[in-house]
Amino acid sequence: MGRHVLTFHLHFLPLFCDQKKKNRSNLLFEIGVTDFTSRDVTNPGAERVRRLLSAVINFAKFKEDRQEWFFQELRASDEIMEVIDKRERDNGELKIEIEALR
Repeated sequence: MGRHVLTFHLHFLPLFCDQKKKNRSNLLFEIGVTDFTSRDVTNPGAERVRRLLSAVINFAKFKEDRQEWFFQELRASDEIMEVIDKRERDNGELKIEIEALR
């Protein structure tokens, strides 16, 4: 068994076996592996393992690269929502004051 096949079996096989087959296939389909079969788990060839690992690693790198940007945008969005909530509260208070002055 080649080093890549062994790596696949030791690190990724438990991950794939713990998930339902449909979820496993959906995950791989989402990262660009459209032809995943049970044979890839039970008897993968070295080239096939390289391709699967490459897809998973590329996805992980992409996710990691985008994650900081996503969290920055999420923080900015939360700050904007806080400002909107404060403005709405202030607006409500001002409406009450206007009604009291009439």
